Amino acid sequence: NMEAIACGTPVVTYRTGGSVEAVTDETGFVVEQGNYKELLEAARMIRQRGKSYYQSRCREYTLMHFKKEDRYSDYIRLYDELTKRG
Repeated sequence: NMEAIACGTPVVTYRTGGSVEAVTDETGFVVEQGNYKELLEAARMIRQRGKSYYQSRCREYTLMHFKKEDRYSDYIRLYDELTKRG
């Protein structure tokens, strides 16, 4: 889901797992699993708002919440942890 949001594509996801945290009103919709009415309504809203509505909002969300510098630090920390265990 994060890959789609980073590309400016809105997401419709079920209310399970970690995807929920990344999806906001500006990046898509979270629906209950098995609730096809809710799923259809989310798809309708995405279509109604249009591509241009989501492109900039999804990209902005990604840049604000997933900075590459933070990812570098996370990878270095993980690498340090793994090498200490060996």
